[in-house]
Amino acid sequence: MKFIKYVIVLLLGIMILSAVNPVMAKAKKKPSAVKESFKPQSGGSRENLLLFGSVSNPNFPIEDLVDLAQLNLKGKSYFFNGNYQKGELKENNSAYITLTLYKGVKYALAVGANSALTNLTVNLYDEATNTLVHYDTIGKNSYKAFLINADHTGNYYLKITANGVKPDKKAEWMYLYGFKN
Repeated sequence: MKFIKYVIVLLLGIMILSAVNPVMAKAKKKPSAVKESFKPQSGGSRENLLLFGSVSNPNFPIEDLVDLAQLNLKGKSYFFNGNYQKGELKENNSAYITLTLYKGVKYALAVGANSALTNLTVNLYDEATNTLVHYDTIGKNSYKAFLINADHTGNYYLKITANGVKPDKKAEWMYLYGFKN
């Protein structure tokens, strides 16, 4: 009987957390709305860094960076629902993630790379205004979390590009987010 109560409480908790999740993200190929000629305009900067973390083991699984970023976001009072995305990239290839961000919510977006990459280039674009909201470069074996305060509710595109992929290595990236009102 206690087990059934535990399962019911767990399922209710998951449903509640899913209902309050103020971002929807899904990996996809390059969105047609994203133009490669974006230039930083108002708000496009590297000045909103919240956290930085790295691991010293060059052969770590990318999930170690996810765990480190999650722990640090929670330490800054950001809610993290346990979801993250990861993938592999070849040299100069990009992954695109579509985000729906809501005005009035503070977001911390964390992106990281393993040791098979020299670095990742990260760009966050606002679909509605066609502006570059944030850009940064992330070194190998590390992650950065940056703050985003959406000017309006709408779609944003996170573009993650691989630079300096080592031959015969599995070049991995990871992405997760935290939020607070």
